Amino acid sequence: MAERAGFRLQAEAARVVPGSPSRVALVTGASRGYGRALCLALAREGARCLALIARDGAQLEETAEACRRLSKDLQCEHFAGDLGKLAELESLLEPVLRYLADAVASCGGGGICELLVLHNSGSLGRMDYVQNLGAQETGAAVELNLTGVMVLTQALLQRFGPCAKGGEASLRIRVVNISSLLALQAMPCWSLYATVKAARDMYMKSLAADAKSCGFDVRTLSWAPGPMQTEMLQEVIDTCPDPEVRQQFQDMQSQGKLVEVDSSVARSPCQMIRSEKEGRRALVLCLSVWQSCSQEPEQEDVASGVSGEVGASAARGRLPAQSPEIRRRRSGAHIDYYDV
Repeated sequence: MAERAGFRLQAEAARVVPGSPSRVALVTGASRGYGRALCLALAREGARCLALIARDGAQLEETAEACRRLSKDLQCEHFAGDLGKLAELESLLEPVLRYLADAVASCGGGGICELLVLHNSGSLGRMDYVQNLGAQETGAAVELNLTGVMVLTQALLQRFGPCAKGGEASLRIRVVNISSLLALQAMPCWSLYATVKAARDMYMKSLAADAKSCGFDVRTLSWAPGPMQTEMLQEVIDTCPDPEVRQQFQDMQSQGKLVEVDSSVARSPCQMIRSEKEGRRALVLCLSVWQSCSQEPEQEDVASGVSGEVGASAARGRLPAQSPEIRRRRSGAHIDYYDV
């Protein structure tokens, strides 16, 4: 069992150190905000190759250039495309898969290569009450936030799954879903966003179960980075029709209670914390660091899980109920981890 001492986790951070696997990473939604910050963190941590996907080609090029400046040895390519349009996604898949295949093959040297997939892309959709939403905007939200994630993941497993099979496999695959507390707690006017986030969490669990049955070295993680000062949060403040929800986010912004993007990335999947116990792999789950507006002591929940059964009940056992006293999430409201 993982132990805790204050806010220090008694486990080893998976940084790139001598003897660590060569890391090849694919990041979606990489053009700005949290996605860009994840890419920069991966470059600083010594990733070998990055593949970046987003809709805005110009901003994507800016992210790629910033990553290259951080690491002269980094190979970084970007692919502009809309994951919410299946025809566009299908045309994007082959060049992305070919680049990743070349990157994995270049690891060589008899060591382990890690293919890290960070599903960060997504949109709020239109924020409104359920009865005011239409079929077209509902379908568009599902295609971008869920269907695109599933199709991309399927293509990756079809291409690389066999390479990660067996005890002597030279490739391991880690799939990270950028999730949200709204996958667990309903709020007015968030139905499009919250529903697909919950579905993505379950997809990660299903993926891990399939991989285990097929003997693939695949693990999945759903990570909620916290309410951050990004363009998406400003969109909530500007467009949410529910006055109480809008006021809650305005208060967090004005009172400095939002998570800094760099702070969240510092505790992100780039720094997955692992421990070894009795020869089996485990992940320490930093569940939540909450602070009450009434200045009650901060607390941190930690759970460890092995063999794929850490999920809703175990990982969410101490999440606070909706309450006006609990407003602040400093970093990572929930993590679901599914092992091989």
